[in-house]
Amino acid sequence: MSININTLQNLRGALLTALTLSVEHDETKENIDRITDVLRQVELTILLQQESIYAIAGMQGAGKTTLAKAILGIDDEWLDPNPGRGEQVPLFIEQVDGDPADYPQVIYQCLNLKTGEMESQRGEGGEQLQTLLRDWNSIRHYEKAGFKLLYPKLLISKKSSFINEQVTWALLPGYELTTSKNYLWQDMMRHVLVNARGVMFVTDASLLANDSKSGVLQDLRDNFSERGPVVVISKTELLTEHEIDQLKTSAAERVFPNMGMKKEDIVATGAGNRDTWVDALRATVTSKLTNSAASEAIALDNFMALVHEDVVEIINNLKLLADTQQHQESIVDEILDRFDESAAAYEQKLRAAIKKQTRQHFTDALKYCEESYKSEEVGFQNNLKILARRLSFRGLEVDDERSQRIIDAWNRSYSDVSIHEHNFKALTSVNTRALRAQGLLPIVEDQQLLPTTAAGRMGYLVQDKQTHYLPMEPELITGVRTLLKKPGKEQQITPPKNLTAALEIMPALMLESARTKLAIQFDPACTTQLAEEIQPKQIFDALFSSSEQYHPIKTAMMAFFGADAADGTLDGKSTPNSQGGFTPLALIGKAALVASVAYGIYQLTGVIRDSNKAQIYYIRRGMEELSFHNEQTVIGNYQDRIGELREHIAYNLKQMFGETDALANRSALMLAIKKLAAAQKEAKLYETHVRKILG
Repeated sequence: MSININTLQNLRGALLTALTLSVEHDETKENIDRITDVLRQVELTILLQQESIYAIAGMQGAGKTTLAKAILGIDDEWLDPNPGRGEQVPLFIEQVDGDPADYPQVIYQCLNLKTGEMESQRGEGGEQLQTLLRDWNSIRHYEKAGFKLLYPKLLISKKSSFINEQVTWALLPGYELTTSKNYLWQDMMRHVLVNARGVMFVTDASLLANDSKSGVLQDLRDNFSERGPVVVISKTELLTEHEIDQLKTSAAERVFPNMGMKKEDIVATGAGNRDTWVDALRATVTSKLTNSAASEAIALDNFMALVHEDVVEIINNLKLLADTQQHQESIVDEILDRFDESAAAYEQKLRAAIKKQTRQHFTDALKYCEESYKSEEVGFQNNLKILARRLSFRGLEVDDERSQRIIDAWNRSYSDVSIHEHNFKALTSVNTRALRAQGLLPIVEDQQLLPTTAAGRMGYLVQDKQTHYLPMEPELITGVRTLLKKPGKEQQITPPKNLTAALEIMPALMLESARTKLAIQFDPACTTQLAEEIQPKQIFDALFSSSEQYHPIKTAMMAFFGADAADGTLDGKSTPNSQGGFTPLALIGKAALVASVAYGIYQLTGVIRDSNKAQIYYIRRGMEELSFHNEQTVIGNYQDRIGELREHIAYNLKQMFGETDALANRSALMLAIKKLAAAQKEAKLYETHVRKILG
């Protein structure tokens, strides 16, 4: 797997917005299905990223389903006993804790079309499941009570499986050459195959000997020879040991001839004699199911094809939909265009600053992690311990510990500077420059002379002798209030040219709340207990409670926080500008997320091997992943908050200038297009990032 989870989630969010708007505007069924198909692939990729999933693949009639039933303890009620029925839908079989008597259970992963959330629904039983598996269109068109089916799951007790671990298997449709009739479900099958953690390839004697299948086999080699699969030869229960040995030799030479596959990597299975081969299969699966750098490159190619082709088509359809909204160029458009230009310019500065600070932390964390690895794993005794754990089927545990080592190293502080401190420095370098240019913060001659309190870190608490000031434009605060405060009946219309200064400073004011949260966390004297959504009063108590001198930033932040703070009161109450709409007050907590980095073991991608060289590569790869995640978390949250802020400003301007609902519709569609374009750009950046690592 080589797709960053943050990138996937941003793309999913953008697609959900596009889907919601398409449904609201009565888009064609074809276009809605196209968005849903892409969402399904993204959702499956996230699943494949978050769980240890192994694919059971092979050509039609090879015995994949029969093998899955035998090794996972699934009976005919849940999977069709008749071979070669032509399943068209991948089935994810998840091993869970629990009494075997309570399982299997069918779960449908669905999209709630009203909320845009992914939800699990209980299936109706094995018969319905088998019907869905045989017809790709039944999955695409399955919709019930506002829920659209994305993919099915079958839960089984891990005690019923030949491997008693919490893993998931993907039972795939038969591999075929792609045609105009099967390309949708074959593309989905290939998508799962290239993104799975490992592959079990099933074949039999007749398929190995059948030259008519050579085209399919060659296509399989061309696309997936780097997967390093375990090869299973099914239907050998009536063969002699000599005949089985010959089949293994043939499979090693014929299936993936350039991989140096040995007969020991191939397992012969059969019906009715499970006890004779299941131990060999377990041992081979545990030790051989792996991915490689080359297979990661293929997975990346597959994902980027989706980004370059399908996402582009969705964007083009949204543009056509936006053009159908009756609309003329207006004053509001002019103001919003200026806002977009300001936000884009600020984003470029933020990208450069966060990349510089993240790289400093990367260097320190990489050095520490490599040293930890050498002390914990290098050497004969350490190697023996790891080998013993793998032979006892605890390989996933070893891999998770290696991933956790990387995450722990990343979360450490080096020279008393954590990644959060680096993020704060990045935000500060960009924000203070912008705020000082507008006269909102003083120019400090020696920052080290300032107190280390939250207010001092922010540059809000200063001394006259070490500062000088730039004049503040008198229209700035008025402009901020005009853009953010709900227009009153008697409010005078502000000329667009008088809003220029406010539009330029808006991104910096938005990110001050993120900088504020970090500064408060770093101040040991601050006892404010911050929640997910912090209130204005908490910020003002922490930053402006002293009698020391403060600069006009206080007035600007009060204006930014909304009508509640603009009148001088800080009771934490605010009336939304529209039903369920966005208010500046809501930005405070959300923008604080810009500064946080939450990362799980499952999010680390890349190759895990036992050799020292491969481990050093994996550590560097993991650190690169964390660096990219940190950078994109900051930028992604910035883009989200800017989008919400734009919606708020657009609503206020519409009220102020009396424009029609067509503007709101068009504005929402254009915002969805911007979100998709941003997710597309992030994916392209990640592609460049990964290809550099993979060489």
